[in-house]
Amino acid sequence: MNVNFNVIKNNIRSIFNYKTIILNILVFLLLFSFQLDLIKESSPTTLFQYITYCFYGVDTVLENISASFSWLMFQLLFILIIIQYINNEFQGRNIYLISRLKSKQNWFLNLELTLILASIIYFFIGFLTLIACSKLLATSLQFSNKEIYAFIIIFLNSLFYVNFYLFTIILLKHNKYSLLGLILLIFINIDLGSVLKIDLYNPFTQCIFLKYYLINNSFLNSIMILLISNSLIVLSLYFAIIKKDLLNITI
Repeated sequence: MNVNFNVIKNNIRSIFNYKTIILNILVFLLLFSFQLDLIKESSPTTLFQYITYCFYGVDTVLENISASFSWLMFQLLFILIIIQYINNEFQGRNIYLISRLKSKQNWFLNLELTLILASIIYFFIGFLTLIACSKLLATSLQFSNKEIYAFIIIFLNSLFYVNFYLFTIILLKHNKYSLLGLILLIFINIDLGSVLKIDLYNPFTQCIFLKYYLINNSFLNSIMILLISNSLIVLSLYFAIIKKDLLNITI
């Protein structure tokens, strides 16, 4: 399989236009504002604590529905951005790219690299926004390696969601209910993780930082779970794309 950097560069440009970047910043400003009461109540002293409270989440959905949706908000925007890109891919553009890249395998590799870079860029912009907001409340913040671990976990978690969504539309050959199904699946996993005590191994809930404290999770464990989960879903996606007729997918 070969990487075409021009294709990836054009993909990223099509994903991150000015409107998308502004929305990217706004959604993280909203995320910070929604968690402002928790932040002020906790009086954090490190940047990692600020980030933790922004992605705090819930243990179960029903205990605080508004907090559940505010946590999902930053994930949802990224998923919607990628959905728009994926829709463009399956509205004829993928056939052109497959012929240009010589095979489905090459197209798939460039698609996955695009998704990885898009996730990194999206959360890099988001983290810069959160850092700027945190600096407004605390003139002096302690930095550590924990922020990098948090970034990796959140980026891998969102990448898992996007790959899962893509696998669903490839498998079902349409995306009419795929997004709603993904949201419901995330919420179900949040509750099941708590009830069945499986959050330690649940890829759907690895970036809910409240659960880190409840189950005494570690960054290394979370990163390993997400790497394994992403590898499995990407492998499944690869074989699905190779076997399926992409022309029959309804967007």
